[in-house]
Amino acid sequence: MKSTVSVGERRRISSGISLLINKIFPLVWFGVWSVFFVFFIFSAEKQNTGWLMLVVLFVVGMLAQFAINRLTEEVFLVDDSLILVQAGTEEFVSLTRIDSVEVVNGEGLSVVLQLCDVSKFGQRIEFVPATGFFFNPFKEVPVVDELRVRIAAAKARATSI
Repeated sequence: MKSTVSVGERRRISSGISLLINKIFPLVWFGVWSVFFVFFIFSAEKQNTGWLMLVVLFVVGMLAQFAINRLTEEVFLVDDSLILVQAGTEEFVSLTRIDSVEVVNGEGLSVVLQLCDVSKFGQRIEFVPATGFFFNPFKEVPVVDELRVRIAAAKARATSI
């Protein structure tokens, strides 16, 4: 389902790294896991610890994939709404539906949007913001400040009508 908004009217606020991580990481991780598995199957020494290592690698890979899949692939800002794209599915989210905006500096820098209600992608939307290259991990993210201002303005307009 493609949106009717033209590309010139929307501005991407998410980084392209989310799309790359969601598509490339599983191939690389499970490719490495498959190589270990093939070497283990054809090795002369099959010990119980080898099976345990393969199971642990597989479980860690699955957990990493679940952690990565929480990231929304693309987020576009269009006037008073966001367009969220995940696995080819798009959803428009009005800025008035966003309850809070947080910056999370966990495994990497990400922005978490807490929605007032549930969307196609859940009530918690997380994406990697488009930022320039900088060395300071504690630097403010301009996209977050802009989102907060736009959300406040959209909610003010909605209550005044």
